[in-house]
Amino acid sequence: MSSNINRPEVSDLFKEFFENCSPEFEQANAVPYDTSMPQFTSSVYPHLHPDATYGLDPRTALLNITPHTHPELCNFVAQDFLDHTRIPADFQISSVRILRNPLIWARYQAEKQLRRKLAAERRDLVAQERAKGSNSVHAQPPSAANEEDPEELYRDEILYHGTPQMRIPAILINGLEPRMTMRASYGQGVYFSDSIEKCMQYVDYQASMQQEYTIIMCSVLLGRVMADAHEKGKRNMNPQVKFLPPSFDSAVEIDCYKEWIVTEKSQILPLCVITFKTTNQADTFHRLGSFQTLFKHAGHVPKSMHDIQK
Repeated sequence: MSSNINRPEVSDLFKEFFENCSPEFEQANAVPYDTSMPQFTSSVYPHLHPDATYGLDPRTALLNITPHTHPELCNFVAQDFLDHTRIPADFQISSVRILRNPLIWARYQAEKQLRRKLAAERRDLVAQERAKGSNSVHAQPPSAANEEDPEELYRDEILYHGTPQMRIPAILINGLEPRMTMRASYGQGVYFSDSIEKCMQYVDYQASMQQEYTIIMCSVLLGRVMADAHEKGKRNMNPQVKFLPPSFDSAVEIDCYKEWIVTEKSQILPLCVITFKTTNQADTFHRLGSFQTLFKHAGHVPKSMHDIQK
């Protein structure tokens, strides 16, 4: 995850596109996209006509930004992206496109505001209990309950989500939908990582062979994260599990990479689509990570592509 030290709220950096985008900029930089969503409607709502659009806000748009139009924002996106790669020199960003959906923006901001209110109430309650010198559980300062840092409940975190290019229109229109999880190693939810190489594992085969990838930068409200080993035992992580234990907002799994799992779409704001190319070295590294995951229960984890080929 990105460092939270002295940085503004991530979502605020993109606010102008959701609330104050000029018609001139939109007209000049809007990128056409397919609004029929045939894959989404056929798999989730099979009775709907595949060529129709449902609940599409007319302000929804895929907006291209460049260092010429938005130098500071492009620099922020590029720097954060490269900071989460193994070897930054192996990556070259081709384009950055804003996923402007006002409905998803409003839902995310409402969730954040609710969490901000709950954090303030919790902080006041803890202060009152401590002032009374109470020995109740509320007077204790366990970090897991976020008393010492209540901002964790509503603070934006930058995480990445890998996806094939063909799914971008559906994500633009509907956001990242936990019900659409196809590969759920740790339970149903939307999966994120702070490793670009990990996200590269979720693109389609043809795109990866062309060494061009599509990754979505997201602002995520992780809240209280289920991370401790004894806490993981409370959740049987399989594709049928849809909910985290009470009081948890997300979960994290550490394998070859870190993966965060979020089950509520109101905690997720897709910000922009980053399309990039890699050198053979970066592509090989991501493939090695895929094989390491496959071999992790086999008793021997390959350390190089040469080991796999043997």
